[in-house]
Amino acid sequence: MTDEVESVQPSCSPEPFCQFMDLSGDPDYPAMAGTLLGFATSLAPFAAGKSAGGTPEPPYYTLDMTTREVRATAPGMMSMVGGVLQIVPLVRISKDALSVQASVYARDYRGNPIPPITYQRATKDLKVTLPIDMHRLNEAIVRAQETGVPQEQVLCEGKPPKHGSNGKLERLLTERETVGKRAEDGSIDYRDRGAHPHVAEGTPIARYYPPTKGERGLDVFGGEIPARDGTDRPVRTGDNIREVPQEDGTTLYEATAKGLVDVSKGSIGVSTVLLIQGDVDMSTGNILVETGSVHIKGSVRTGFSITAASHIIVEGAVESAMINCNGDLEVRGGIAMEGRNLIRTGGTIQAAYAQDAVLEAEGDVIINGGITNSFITCKGSVLAQSGKGIVLGGSIIAARGIEILEAGSELGTQTALTIALDIPELDVLTREQDTIRQQQQRLSQWLGNGTPRAILLKTAEGDRRIVAEMLRVRARLEERLNEIHKELGRLKALNNHSLARSHVIIKKEAHPGTRIKIGDKAMRLDKKNVAVKYQWDPQERQIQEISLI
Repeated sequence: MTDEVESVQPSCSPEPFCQFMDLSGDPDYPAMAGTLLGFATSLAPFAAGKSAGGTPEPPYYTLDMTTREVRATAPGMMSMVGGVLQIVPLVRISKDALSVQASVYARDYRGNPIPPITYQRATKDLKVTLPIDMHRLNEAIVRAQETGVPQEQVLCEGKPPKHGSNGKLERLLTERETVGKRAEDGSIDYRDRGAHPHVAEGTPIARYYPPTKGERGLDVFGGEIPARDGTDRPVRTGDNIREVPQEDGTTLYEATAKGLVDVSKGSIGVSTVLLIQGDVDMSTGNILVETGSVHIKGSVRTGFSITAASHIIVEGAVESAMINCNGDLEVRGGIAMEGRNLIRTGGTIQAAYAQDAVLEAEGDVIINGGITNSFITCKGSVLAQSGKGIVLGGSIIAARGIEILEAGSELGTQTALTIALDIPELDVLTREQDTIRQQQQRLSQWLGNGTPRAILLKTAEGDRRIVAEMLRVRARLEERLNEIHKELGRLKALNNHSLARSHVIIKKEAHPGTRIKIGDKAMRLDKKNVAVKYQWDPQERQIQEISLI
């Protein structure tokens, strides 16, 4: 036996090891394959190692039950895991099998220098086929010897797969801002969102880049790693568009007519624009366009209507008119409706001011001045943060938040600010619940009280078949009502957490008489607050008032 305990006198500072084994080396350094670690004095912490086909396997040591010799089967550091001795290998393969990593030490368990061939052999034992970088390994060995500090080193690396890119539609024109433009001082001007870009015939609008193929990778065992090819995303062309294939494989989309560009959700088109040089009044009659947009150079007078499939731009004002469009409405003057008629859009509404207005929007409502005695409902946010930025009287209901400068007045003008999420399923289930309860009430009037058996027994024999069917209907309604109750509970819980993402922010003054409602809770201000935010606490199910100062 050449490596007896007397060859090295290790320190027993690592007490967990000394409690069950007489060490034959220094456990602060790695043991090599075949090295005698010591003699077991207690067998409890050991798990005898195995070896299949010459390949070391955990726990990377063997225990001779006769001689009680403990020997390493792979280069590594002794370690206690769950009270059991293990050897942590010096050479390891990453989880993705793309690299071989090593802990490089200046000397081994017996005090001898560790040559590079030790790491080469350990890598080969792991069935790695890629060559290791000997230059980097030698540099790491020198650093470990000079500093006395173990070095972590990548010995060799495979090639990661390169997945193909998906098809992409690139818009070539400047897009309209979705929120606002940021000024040099960092503030956002919500008034300036740009305009829907007008294009002339022949203008390039967008370019489509086809998907690319993926490139396979290579792991350290020499195996190929598959790569995904990009996915094609076909472009749907709308009106007034032509496709122009390019030599580089891309496709250019050009306008074939003057109009407003519409690029969204993989579709591209140019909508025709109906241009009204003056007002919408008796000289024009009502405006109806089934495709395209409308641009009004003047104002929209009381009693007239505009209906557009896309967007509407009004350079003047909107009086008590009826406006309905699927896109955005931009009123560069103000809206003064005297509380009559309705403006409804499938996008955003932007105007200089709103007085006695009734507005409904699928997107945001941005009023650059004040909002007076108006009723606004939107699924986006209501923003009034420039000019006066005051909401005086009326009611605002928004799903994604309300941000204004001032609410109410010193006279206590009743002003309601509400956060209410748009959950169509909740409304549908609530209506169904009300219908079922009405049906149950009618059935109770016909059938009376009592169990189904009691009701049938007191029913004339000739009517029992009809009554039995009514009882079955009542049972089905009760079952459906229970299902609705469970689903309503789930949706209300979801609503409770979602409300926390929408706030009411009043940057200047919130006057008494202002009513804040979020979800099913409401509060009325009885004193003036300055610079305050109201938000929903989903745990307490209450409205929180937070100072912004």
